[in-house]
Amino acid sequence: MNLLKAFVVSLVLVVSALVLPCAASAQTDQDIANLETEFTRVATHTLMGTTRIVHFPGFLLDIWFQKHANHWDGQANMAWGLEYTYRKTGSFDLQVGAFWTDLSMHDKYWLEADKSNWSAADYTKQSLSAISAEASIFGYHDFIPEFGVFYGGGIWFGGVLGEIQKSNIDALCADAAQAGNGTLASCPHEPEYAVEDGVPPVAGFVSISAGLRAEIEQRFIIKLEAGFKGYFFLGLSMGAQFW
Repeated sequence: MNLLKAFVVSLVLVVSALVLPCAASAQTDQDIANLETEFTRVATHTLMGTTRIVHFPGFLLDIWFQKHANHWDGQANMAWGLEYTYRKTGSFDLQVGAFWTDLSMHDKYWLEADKSNWSAADYTKQSLSAISAEASIFGYHDFIPEFGVFYGGGIWFGGVLGEIQKSNIDALCADAAQAGNGTLASCPHEPEYAVEDGVPPVAGFVSISAGLRAEIEQRFIIKLEAGFKGYFFLGLSMGAQFW
């Protein structure tokens, strides 16, 4: 019995001596391969789908209008697009993208800042949106290989879609509302609309933004970005990385 026990123990020791170094070697080889990939990766390419919340601040509209509608006043203002990012390892990100952005606003009376009488207000339907191309360059800093920050700016240029339609307010109701501390919303407007001809067919602006970037298993990328490009935006991007 003692002989059998000694044989079993010896067999276990031999098998352990053979298997454990092999497993350790395999793990070590994989770790080395991962490190070699990190150090020899000159550049990466990322394709991402992006969703953004967009908002043109009311305090900027206040410069030109004393009464107006606002983004996120009765509807959601979003943007959707695709982005491609070229990352030069240890240096910079070069990013290009294409987006559709909803810039519409809820139907409401608008009154220019230099008009004192409410009877000059127009009931306005605004259904504007934009299809744009963007290009940006970012610096970045990785706290760890899988997580870091980026910061930079760029430009965008695109076509403006939709239109602005205006209808005159009932002047007698507007004057009575103004004199009696009423509201424009309580007044009717004419049924006919005129299309505003001052909407530019194209638009563009510079952009500035910063954000966070996370890398999962070297292939899956999640990015959170906030900035200003003629309007404020907060975006979430997800996609795949390759090299």
